[in-house]
Amino acid sequence: MLSTSATFTTAYRTNYYFWYFFSYGEARGRMERA
Repeated sequence: MLSTSATFTTAYRTNYYFWYFFSYGEARGRMERA
């Protein structure tokens, strides 16, 4: 159970940071183009 929880947490954090940086990069790209 512990390993499953750790894997889920790691996957959740990875997905969260991925979307965070992806959205940040997209917003920055829009500002530079505007």
